[in-house]
Amino acid sequence: ASVFLSLLSLGATAAQSQSSGIWDVVGNSGVTCIHTMLLPNSKLMCIERPHKGPVRLNSLAGGRGADGVKPPLASSSTFEDGAPLVYANSFCGGHVQMANGSILVIGGDRQEWHDEAGNNFLVSGGAARRVYTPCGPGDATCTMGTWSTFSDMTSHRWYPTVVTLHDGNQIIIGGSVENINMQTPDPAHNNNPTYEYLNAPSVGTWPKTLPVLTWAFPHSLYPLAASMPSGRVFLFVSNESLIIDPAQDFKDPNAMESHDIPDLLPTKHSPWIYPHTATMTVLPMTLKNNYTFKIQICGGSKLTPRPYASNSCVQINPDDGPAAAWTAVDPMPNARLMPDSVILPDGKILYVNGAGWGQAGGDAGLAQYAADPVFGVDLFDPEAPSGSQWTSLANATVARLYHSGALLLPSGHVITSGSEMQNYADFWGPNGTSAPKPNCFPVAHNGTSSPPCTSPFEQRIERFTPPYLLNLTIPRPNITAAPTTLTYNSTFKITVTGSVDRVTLIRYGSTTHSLNTDQRFMELPIVAKNGNDLYLVAPPSGGYMPPGNHMLWALNQGVPSLAATVNIQAGPQTNEPIPAGS
Repeated sequence: ASVFLSLLSLGATAAQSQSSGIWDVVGNSGVTCIHTMLLPNSKLMCIERPHKGPVRLNSLAGGRGADGVKPPLASSSTFEDGAPLVYANSFCGGHVQMANGSILVIGGDRQEWHDEAGNNFLVSGGAARRVYTPCGPGDATCTMGTWSTFSDMTSHRWYPTVVTLHDGNQIIIGGSVENINMQTPDPAHNNNPTYEYLNAPSVGTWPKTLPVLTWAFPHSLYPLAASMPSGRVFLFVSNESLIIDPAQDFKDPNAMESHDIPDLLPTKHSPWIYPHTATMTVLPMTLKNNYTFKIQICGGSKLTPRPYASNSCVQINPDDGPAAAWTAVDPMPNARLMPDSVILPDGKILYVNGAGWGQAGGDAGLAQYAADPVFGVDLFDPEAPSGSQWTSLANATVARLYHSGALLLPSGHVITSGSEMQNYADFWGPNGTSAPKPNCFPVAHNGTSSPPCTSPFEQRIERFTPPYLLNLTIPRPNITAAPTTLTYNSTFKITVTGSVDRVTLIRYGSTTHSLNTDQRFMELPIVAKNGNDLYLVAPPSGGYMPPGNHMLWALNQGVPSLAATVNIQAGPQTNEPIPAGS
């Protein structure tokens, strides 16, 4: 109710907001959210980089700059502090939502941190495998959740990608064994050109080498990956695509990846991967498109002497095999390096954040590789015809450069967070051409120089209210009852108030470095209606929507309800009886 009331007050601020949306800063998170994960009970998990001198700006007292759980719907600057300490350094690790709603964090930074007495408060996390178990939905007795660990991996991974598979297992791909200098990469000592599974196959030797990760290095960090409806895994590295088949890996020690998909030729475009960071999205699977699985990659940087951001977007259907082809779609209105994409409940995709030129990377506040923050917000409609796929919405107000992110909330809002290059103008000047401010680089204690230096660390969370929440003519529906758990292909019932013409499902997200392998959208068929009860069919398999927590939305002419959280798992199919005559 409080969220709905706050939306009503926002809706009265300006007439144009009904078509363009509204941005507002909803508080200070207390940490710089480099890694951000959605948790039950409308909370966020944020993990940041441990800070070293001369930047002595640990966000939490006593060196605990590692993590925090935040309620993103707060309307003031009061935020909860603290999740249990992450003992193994998880900065620049990979993470993913697990089938049971926990968060798996893989690898990270090898640096260790000590207090003045020499006691460890953060150990190397390069080989670590740890799980954060959040408080369950509606659990009023739980305030923090807990961390637990698996045994370490046999090799270190910094900048790996993790994907939850159709069966709830996780595939772990690539990374580097050391923090690397992109100007002088050393493949013999830096690269980790392998992949493995959290629950490893009993056949073969693991980890297994993946030749494309050797070929592409150093343009192989945080490779783009997604689980496919077939259960296979689509992998994109630099400009090359391939398919990994976990089913074959688990029965054939000599299984090989498939290279049927053509390369994405770099026509005046840098490799579509860190540090020329683009973002990949699995497009919504809907009744209208017959649940077609399609990939879209947008942004990155051009091949120009000064690496200006790219506005290019391309699509491919990996299931087409040898017939698969990359197809250009309408370019983004705003070119952006390091973009973030967020699928909305109505199936449109919001593109936010990023820089106008440069590249990703650099120590917080010490190295400035990018500038010209992109405040423009672009909305992509996958169902619109060519030439009219994009709409420009209200500009954001907080710059989001390297180490930023964006997530959808169960309220239907979108939040942006992070960025630790907020002193970009101190280095490049307001227009990207001036000399650095005197005494500001390398960064000393913030605010001690003359003129004052800007803190590199952004802790404000900004919230976007999309136009669908500001519509004053279409009533917002409400889900009054829904199951908390489901099994695949089951028929189930929800109870709603108000008119509903569509029901959609979006998987909980987790984001870092423009990568969100959890983000998936599926429209559910409404097979019957009986008064306020709707009868729906769950996704057919984990290949379409991997197991885990999902947000269930009821929509009225594009206006979504608050989401109900439902955990989808493998298990016996169940069918809710449909009353006769429905």
